[in-house]
Amino acid sequence: MTFTFRQLEIFVEAAVDGNFRKTADRLGISQPAISKQIRALEASVGKVLFQRRRGAAAFLSEDGEVMLAGAQDLLAQQRRWKPEESGRRPYKLKVLTGDYLLDSIIKPALPELVRRFPEVSLEFQVLNERGRMFDMIRARQADLAIYTGGLPPPDLADSRVLSVIPCGLFAAPHIARDLGDDIDAINKTPFILPTTPRTRSWVLGSLEKAGIYPVKIGARVQFGDVLAEMVRDGLGVGLLFDDHAMGRFGRQIEKLPVLIEPAYRVAIFGERGRDELVRPCVEWVCQLCTGSIVT
Repeated sequence: MTFTFRQLEIFVEAAVDGNFRKTADRLGISQPAISKQIRALEASVGKVLFQRRRGAAAFLSEDGEVMLAGAQDLLAQQRRWKPEESGRRPYKLKVLTGDYLLDSIIKPALPELVRRFPEVSLEFQVLNERGRMFDMIRARQADLAIYTGGLPPPDLADSRVLSVIPCGLFAAPHIARDLGDDIDAINKTPFILPTTPRTRSWVLGSLEKAGIYPVKIGARVQFGDVLAEMVRDGLGVGLLFDDHAMGRFGRQIEKLPVLIEPAYRVAIFGERGRDELVRPCVEWVCQLCTGSIVT
C-alpha cells in the first residue's frame, strides 16, 4: 500500500466539500487533477472511497468514512513534525494588503490557513498606498498584493480581478435623511477623505463620475476603519465599500441614494507567488478575500 500525503490532503478536502469541482476551485488546481489523485489513492488502498453519480455530490462510501478518520490522524501527525526535523524549512512569502482586508478577513482565517498549508510561512504587511504596493511587486520585494480599489497599471500583467465590490457614499442616518439625493447639498457637506494620494485620487474620481465635487474637506485620515467611524459619528460623508460599512455598522450608517461605480478587489502576483509549490496556498488566500470561503 503506497500513497502520498498530498493524496491524503486532497482526499480529506474532497470529503469535506462533497464536490470535486468545489475542492478544485478552492485548492487552485483542476478538477481532473483532483479525480486523478483520488483514483490513485483508491488504487493504493484497494477500496472505493467515494460513491459518484453524474451531476450529484460525491459521497463517502463506508470504506471512505473509515479512511477519512485514518487520513486525518496521519495528517495531524505530519503537521506535528517540526520543519527542522524533516529537513525542510517553510516556504516564505510576503503578502501586501490593506488594514481592512487583513483585520476583518485574513486574520480570522489564519488558524485555518496554517492548518492547511504548514509548509508555507506568510508574512503580511499592511500597506494602504497602492502605488507603494505596485513598486514593491515590481522590485520583487513582495510576492503577492491584494487590495480594493481601481484596476492595476498595465505593466503589472500578472494580476487578477477577484471580485467586484459595491461601494457608495455613506453618512450617519440623520445626515443621510437630510441630504437625500440632493447633489448640491451633498457637495457642501464636509467630506472625510483618505490621506494616501492614489486612494484619494480614486475616491475623487469616483465621486466626479457621479457628479459630486466636494467643496469642504472635513478631515483626511489614513485608515479605512477610522474613516468609517468618523462617518458613523456624523463628522462628514465618505465613500466606503458596502461590505465594510454595512457589515460593521449596520443601521448606524446609511448609504445615500447616489450611484457610485463599484470598486475591484485585485490580486497581483510576484514571481514567487506564481511558484507551483505555493500556488494552492496563494489561491486559497485569494478566494478568502473574495468572500467565497467561510471560516
